[in-house]
Amino acid sequence: MSVAPTSAVVATLLLAWTTSAQCTISTLAVTNNGMGGIAFDVVNTSALTVRITRMALDLDAGIWDVDVYRLTGGGSVNPTNLAQSGLWTRIGLFSGVTSIAANTPTVLPPFCAAVDVPAGGTQPLFYFVTSGSSVNYTTGTTAGTLVLNDGTLSLLQGFGTGSGFGGTPISGRTPSVSIDYVCPGPPGPPPPVDYQLNQSAISLLVNDISGVFCSPTSISQSVFACTPVAPATGEIVFRSSPAGAFWELVVGTGSLVPASSGGMTLGPGQILNINLAMPFLLLNNFFSTPSPGGGVPWASSSTIEIGYQLSAAADLNFQAAILDASAPTGIRLSQATELHTVVMLPSASAAGPIADNANVAVNVVSAPNCWAASGIPFFGVNHSTIHVASNGRVTFTAGDTDATATVSELATDVPFVGCWVDLNPALGGNITITNPSAGLVRVAYNAVPYAGEPGTANSFAIEFNTNNGSVRLDGLSGIVANPQTTLTTADAMLLGITRGSLGATVGTAQVFTAGVPSLATNATNAIYDFYLQVAAGAGRCASLVPGTLNGILFSPSAGFSPNYDAFPY
Repeated sequence: MSVAPTSAVVATLLLAWTTSAQCTISTLAVTNNGMGGIAFDVVNTSALTVRITRMALDLDAGIWDVDVYRLTGGGSVNPTNLAQSGLWTRIGLFSGVTSIAANTPTVLPPFCAAVDVPAGGTQPLFYFVTSGSSVNYTTGTTAGTLVLNDGTLSLLQGFGTGSGFGGTPISGRTPSVSIDYVCPGPPGPPPPVDYQLNQSAISLLVNDISGVFCSPTSISQSVFACTPVAPATGEIVFRSSPAGAFWELVVGTGSLVPASSGGMTLGPGQILNINLAMPFLLLNNFFSTPSPGGGVPWASSSTIEIGYQLSAAADLNFQAAILDASAPTGIRLSQATELHTVVMLPSASAAGPIADNANVAVNVVSAPNCWAASGIPFFGVNHSTIHVASNGRVTFTAGDTDATATVSELATDVPFVGCWVDLNPALGGNITITNPSAGLVRVAYNAVPYAGEPGTANSFAIEFNTNNGSVRLDGLSGIVANPQTTLTTADAMLLGITRGSLGATVGTAQVFTAGVPSLATNATNAIYDFYLQVAAGAGRCASLVPGTLNGILFSPSAGFSPNYDAFPY
């Protein structure tokens, strides 16, 4: 005969657990390196099981999403298992973690799952930020080298990594971390299970996201208020075994509810996290008339895939169920997942290149920019992407970081427009890409020096008008003379527009004069001015020397399409 424990016994056990001594091992120190994450081994050198409960990390200042995993089944961390996410179990996904500064402890919430390291056992841990490279650590020697032992746990050097699994781990990195654990003694109760997890008989994944049992599985997406609207899209995948079971998919609203605060526990390991007090929809409704065969999706299949497209703000959640006579309650539940969408305005700007001889590709059609629904017309072709080069030009079909302008490339290079000259934004200034008004895309070079000439500053802009197909070079009076005294071909400057290898011919260079139009004489000639500095002197194209030319409007030619007529001003 079994005897149920009395309330006094239960209270005594809980008190013994909650008053267990808390221990900490820490390598937090001033660091000299960092990356997206770090993986390392924790070794239990005691004779009793040790439970790890939480960590504090060294992160750069900012707000970060931190993902923490343990290697399932123990072993030691190595490049092979770091490339296989399926070998790891998530023990915490912490969103909005705020770090005040580097070399300052940033304490994470307690882990979702118990991390018990058996006596003499090794437990690899892996934590990373989901974007960026804000995890700080110290350069060591080789992974597996002892860093610290406090008489109970040993911390070993590990591998620096990028954000997430895969990539090329870097051996010999010492974690800057503080680990809290329950001092060796009787194991305590496991953490409370508040959220249903997927089971072998039934699973539900929204965008392939798996959950944990101590926090809601939540996905946030943006809907961009473009024209047309750029919706949030994804896929719900529902699987059950065996095929032919009666099934149900519940679509609820609001947020999920944990078992400890209103969630409905239907039986051992079966938690309904949908808030039935909020509006909800039964997709199949097996309580009345199931779909033919009652299977998933029909009698012959065990998988249903549902694509979704949301064009407005929404707070939805999903959880699936099947009838299963082998379950204690006759029903099995999948994990529940929240899906939140927020309407966002299109971006007002995008960052240009910041390095020497660099290129940035910007899609102006798709979210988050959505600046030109049909793309940018350039020599009769609509382009969804512009390639902004640090060297003063915008190219199409591909990026080009060539610093040296030549006349021959007007016909052999990718299509481009701008003032092509060797500039270096790493020395100062900046390059911005903006949408100043409907249908306009503007690339501005703001006080960018010539390469090797940090004391210079050049400002001008390239603007595309998708409403009428025109292209404008603006602010050209902001281009200063190049004072190079060591003269090379890198001091060349080419001012103009060409459709390049898509059908351009070179034609003849010209001097653009304010108020004097230059009309196209054929459909293929490039329209340009070229300067190659061969002696100390003007240091820029002849069109710019008087300082009276502010811009050139290239308007589609009516007589020689797809070329342009040039109107200097």
